[in-house]
Amino acid sequence: MKTSSFVGPLLLVTLLLSFGCGSKGGGNDTVPPSNVVGVAGGTVASADQRVSVTIPAGALSSDTTITIEPAAGTFNGHVGTAYTFGPSGLTFTSPVTVSVSYAPEEIPASLGEANLGLGLLVNGEWHPIDDSTTDTAQRQVRATTNHFSVFGVIGRAMYISDTGPNHRIVRVRDFKGHGWKTYDGLDDPLEHPLGMVATDAKKRLLITDWGNSRIVRINNMEGDGRVEFGVDGSGANQFHRPAGIAVDSKGRIYIADRGNRRIVRIDDIEGSNWVAYGVLGSDTGQFQLPSGIVVDHKERIYVTDWGNHRIVRIDNMNGDGWTSVGTKGPDDLQFQNPAGITVDAQGRIYVSDWGNHRVVRMDDMSGGNWDSVGSLGTGDLNFNHPAGIAVDPKRRIHVVDRENDRLVRMDDMNGAGWITFGTTGPGEGQFQRPVGIALAVEANK
Repeated sequence: MKTSSFVGPLLLVTLLLSFGCGSKGGGNDTVPPSNVVGVAGGTVASADQRVSVTIPAGALSSDTTITIEPAAGTFNGHVGTAYTFGPSGLTFTSPVTVSVSYAPEEIPASLGEANLGLGLLVNGEWHPIDDSTTDTAQRQVRATTNHFSVFGVIGRAMYISDTGPNHRIVRVRDFKGHGWKTYDGLDDPLEHPLGMVATDAKKRLLITDWGNSRIVRINNMEGDGRVEFGVDGSGANQFHRPAGIAVDSKGRIYIADRGNRRIVRIDDIEGSNWVAYGVLGSDTGQFQLPSGIVVDHKERIYVTDWGNHRIVRIDNMNGDGWTSVGTKGPDDLQFQNPAGITVDAQGRIYVSDWGNHRVVRMDDMSGGNWDSVGSLGTGDLNFNHPAGIAVDPKRRIHVVDRENDRLVRMDDMNGAGWITFGTTGPGEGQFQRPVGIALAVEANK
């Protein structure tokens, strides 16, 4: 799955901290520890004593040999050592606590100790574990988990396009507002930034700058390494009011060129190998204000066709395999101006149904197991024009509730665990008509 936001797919940006022990490439001069833990529980530490797992009584049903070793292989964007906990895939009947020590000098100045978290490696990408905490006195990052995998220290982040009149990108770490930082383009301001994807192959942030009809790439929230591509128009290397943005496994960039009623793919920020698909209309090969875009693990392209009130999927930029679902209306298999879209690891499709003030999930493009949550309002289980949407590794659904000027997170399609963040305004912890969201891991910048 590729992340997207509005709108385009969810954004992942990575940081692993070097722990300063053993060899840089993950080697270690000591024999990896091997410890047996049974029903009574216990604690196992790595050979360098920097990493440990505490297993409570009853979490295991029999004696099990626990190992903690430096992870083999190269991971996208990592710096330093990650750790593999074994046996691989071991699950526990109650949560265990993983702890990782760090040194202050290992942390980039732009990140800070308070913004650290523990990350889980999923399909080669780092994802934050939500309940991770940082003990700055003990200089440890801790989190609970029910299964073993590869873990490392990361910097947590959500990116939100806070369109207008704030005209900025916001980074925040969690639903308490920690790590709040904004970027408005500085000397070359953004104008109604809409879509975001975190990330290209080097973990940089890509933004559709709707009002300036261009895409912008930055390395970090200071705006370092900024590059723009595109001008207003309808030809090659031109956009008119671009919206959603996504990146595939090859690093190619996909843009919903909303005003030109087409989608565009380029190989890089210079616009290499420009390919466009679509014209104005309501038939096959036609769009009416395409808005959200996401690319799945098979590199099939999904588009929210806003004005035609439908979702479109194509196999490639030739339009092969065109299929669509949706007509205009408030019922099952209907949308009212669908906006954001994302696809989870199981291939289920999530759509923010803007005009119906709800979130929709379906198993596939037939609309199988159609489910929806939400109605117009300002309270729990209410939305007012939901826009960007993203799903995290725990399958929790994050939604930008545009006209309520807030972010929403819920655990499932019943709305369990509903939590919100944000009020109306231009200050810290405030939004004004936000649109896009990308869940990410902060870059080492």
